[in-house]
Amino acid sequence: MRLIFFFFLISYGCAFSQNLHESLNTSKDALAITASAERNDFYSTFTYIKPVKSFSLNPSIGFGVIHSFIQSNLFLRFGTDLIYNPLYKCFGENQLVVLGVGGGYYFSFYNRPSFTSHHELCAGYVFRIGGKTKFFQKTFIGLMSESFSGISREVRLIYPNFHFSIGLSYEI
Repeated sequence: MRLIFFFFLISYGCAFSQNLHESLNTSKDALAITASAERNDFYSTFTYIKPVKSFSLNPSIGFGVIHSFIQSNLFLRFGTDLIYNPLYKCFGENQLVVLGVGGGYYFSFYNRPSFTSHHELCAGYVFRIGGKTKFFQKTFIGLMSESFSGISREVRLIYPNFHFSIGLSYEI
């Protein structure tokens, strides 16, 4: 484990070196809207993308529908991603391909029939392509904790989870 950590530390500063097109500014903030699916849930989020050097911090807020066999509930979702973007590839005039890897934390909840909350910790990749308006796709896998009030006591479940998102971002 120490060897892997040491290799990551050494490769961090020197493994990815690319010359960017001089007229292309990759440090512009962006707003994004996504359509996503995880398990039986469908949701949409609004995300603010804040690039800092090779990283981007992406806080988001969203809403969705939890669909089960017996009921459908609306829920709110909050979260943030921290993405490391090792690949910035410029082609054409202002076209850019960005591939990033990273992790995120998300919290969602709904109130009916009982208060239920979900905490998700995950890792995955983000792929963006385009100019000022970019199409992107994000896939994350991780662990989800679900808690709700049962008939006699509080119930907590932990299970693997994934989410798949597609959307558009626009530089501001």
